[in-house]
Amino acid sequence: MLAFLRHNHDQFVYLLLFFTVDIVLLWVIIYLKLTRLVTLFNNKNCNTTLNSDAAECPR
Repeated sequence: MLAFLRHNHDQFVYLLLFFTVDIVLLWVIIYLKLTRLVTLFNNKNCNTTLNSDAAECPR
C-alpha cells in the first residue's frame, strides 16, 4: 500500500502528512496553553487527576 502511494503521488502524500502533523501540533500547543490558563484560574482543582501535575500546583 505504501509503495503504491509513493509510486503514484509522492508529493501529495508528503504534503498531506506535513500539513496534518502541523495542524495536530498547533492544536496540542493551543490545548496546553488553555489548560495552563485554566489551572491558573482555579487552583482549587489541584487534587484532581487532570491538573495534579501542572506547574502551578504545589506538590
